[in-house]
Amino acid sequence: MSPHRRGLLQVAIASVCFGLIGIFGKKIYEAGLSVGELLSLRFTIATIVLGAALLLSRPRVLRLSRRQWVISSLLGLLGYAVFSTLYFLSIQGVSAALAVLLLYTFPFWTVLINFFLGQRLTGKQMGALLGASAGLALLLWGQLEVRTLMAVAAGIGSAIAYAAFIVISGRWTKGVHPLGSGFWIIAAATVGLLLFHRPDPAQAMHWDFRVWALLLGIAVIGTVIPLTLIQAGLQKLSSTETALLSMIEPVTAAAASTLVLGESLSPRQMLGGVVVLGCLILVNRRVQPAG
Repeated sequence: MSPHRRGLLQVAIASVCFGLIGIFGKKIYEAGLSVGELLSLRFTIATIVLGAALLLSRPRVLRLSRRQWVISSLLGLLGYAVFSTLYFLSIQGVSAALAVLLLYTFPFWTVLINFFLGQRLTGKQMGALLGASAGLALLLWGQLEVRTLMAVAAGIGSAIAYAAFIVISGRWTKGVHPLGSGFWIIAAATVGLLLFHRPDPAQAMHWDFRVWALLLGIAVIGTVIPLTLIQAGLQKLSSTETALLSMIEPVTAAAASTLVLGESLSPRQMLGGVVVLGCLILVNRRVQPAG
C-alpha cells in the first residue's frame, strides 16, 4: 500500500472512531456526569493510558526536540482544549444539529487558511467539498434552534480552532512520530481542560464500574486511537485532504445512533449520508501519489 493510501486509511479510521464519541457521551451523560467532568476525565485517562503504554514499549518516541514539544503542547492547550470546550459551549445555546453543522464548517476554514498560506484547492476537491457539505446538511437538517448568539459564535469558533489545529499539525509536525506528538497534544489538552473546568474529584467516588468502563472507552476509542491516527495521516496527506475525509465522522455518528441507540433515520438523512460518502470516495479514487 502506498503511503498516500495508508494516510487515507488512517484518517478514515480516525474519523470513524471520532464518530463513536456521541454514543459514549450519551451513555455517560445519562449517568449524571457534566460536560466538564466528561472532557476532563476523557483526556486525563487518555494521557495515563497512552503515557503508560509508551513508557513500557516505546519510551523513545516521547523524547521530542524542544521545538517539537512546544508545538505539540500548544496544539493541545490552545488547539484541542479550546476546540472541545467551544464545541460543548455551543451545544448549551443551540440545538445539537446546528452545533454539528457549525463545527463541520471547519473544512471551509481549513481551505481558507491554506489559501492564505499559498495552497490552492483543485476543482475535484472543491466539488467534493460542496457536494459533501450539501449531503451533510441533508443528514443533519432538523430542528435548528438558536437560544443565544454567543453559542453560535462558540460553534463557529470551534470550527476555526479545529481547522487551525489541522493546518498547523500538517505543517509543523512533519517528521515527528505520531505517537509522540499525539501524547503531548493529549497531555497539554488535559492540563487546559482541568484548569478550565476544575472537576470535583469527590464526585468520582459515586461512579460505578459501568461509568469508568465508558470513560475508558471514550478515552481510548474516541481519543487515543483517532488523535494519533490523525497525526500519522497528516504525515502523508495535506490538511485539506484530511479535513475532507474527516466528514466521515458525522455519517458514522448517525449510523452508530441507529445501530446502537435504536434511533431512526429518515430517507432524507440516509440520502445525505450516501451523498457525503459518495463525494469522498469519488475525490479519493484513482489518486496517484507523488513520486
